[in-house]
Amino acid sequence: NINNNHNTNTKNNINNNHNTNTKNNINNNHNTNTKNNINNNNHNTNNNTKNNNTKNNNIKKNRNISPIWFSSNPSKNWGEKFFLVYSFFWISIFALVVLLKLYEKFNDFEYLLLGFVVSFPSFLYPLCFPSKEDSKLPIIKRYWFKANIWIAIIAFIGNYLWTHYFLLIMAANYDFPIKIELNKVPICLYFVTHAYFCSYHSFTTILLRRIRTTQFYLKSNSISKFLILLIVVFLLSYFTAFAEAFTIASVPYYSFVDRNKAYLFGSVFYGIYFYVSFPMFYRLDENENKKWSVSKTAIDSFAACMIVTILLDLWRITIGPIAGENSQFAFNCTIPVLCN
Repeated sequence: NINNNHNTNTKNNINNNHNTNTKNNINNNHNTNTKNNINNNNHNTNNNTKNNNTKNNNIKKNRNISPIWFSSNPSKNWGEKFFLVYSFFWISIFALVVLLKLYEKFNDFEYLLLGFVVSFPSFLYPLCFPSKEDSKLPIIKRYWFKANIWIAIIAFIGNYLWTHYFLLIMAANYDFPIKIELNKVPICLYFVTHAYFCSYHSFTTILLRRIRTTQFYLKSNSISKFLILLIVVFLLSYFTAFAEAFTIASVPYYSFVDRNKAYLFGSVFYGIYFYVSFPMFYRLDENENKKWSVSKTAIDSFAACMIVTILLDLWRITIGPIAGENSQFAFNCTIPVLCN
């Protein structure tokens, strides 16, 4: 009996201990899970609150942003202002040459000198008289230097290659009294184009930034932003192409088979240069924290040129000349595939 009682008591104690331990474990697990759930909920609540605060701060920040014209990057800011002033300089010189018809007395030397005069200041002036911000930077890291590199590449390829597309599609011709040429294009035009393109791309970069910092643009969704920029770039490109074609109309060395079509429809073709180059050039050093190297600048310009070349050639094989099959320009054509 004693043994049985002892065994029974022992067994009961073991069972009681087991039940107690099991109950305690269940309670502990429940408490742990409850605590973890509470912590997780608090963590998620904190994250949501943080995200909401960030979103609200971004919205508030966007609301506080006023549309700006010039870059927040000090080097680019000064460079853009310089190119604007420089534009008035070379445009004034061209205006005098055209209005006074000085070009009638020009030969190779005078045209080449004109090209040097209008293009070299874009590089020489900021080199000799750097801004306060640029004086702290190596030359190759200054905006004006990289901008000149970018423009020089596209201006060269534009003259060397795209001129022949231009003459073919526009059914145009020019006959400058010049013998110094490269690929049947007067050397002076390579330099003159550099001045033109520096101004075009500086003006449009400023305008694009103004549009991209408006409240209407900032509040728009991604698709709307894309469509806005698409329309704006097209209008700027068409206006630029039309204005250039119209302003050179008084120079007798240019001729078109159908001048009206060259203005209205040819400007759409010439605008291909800028549909690509305006938005790509805009990106140069636009983010102050991600400034471009000279090599990246050159590669980006070459990439823009490749895109433009493909688009020009697609026009040639699909649409063709705007004034029909006319090869008045043929003596200037040096690219066999274009001449056929």
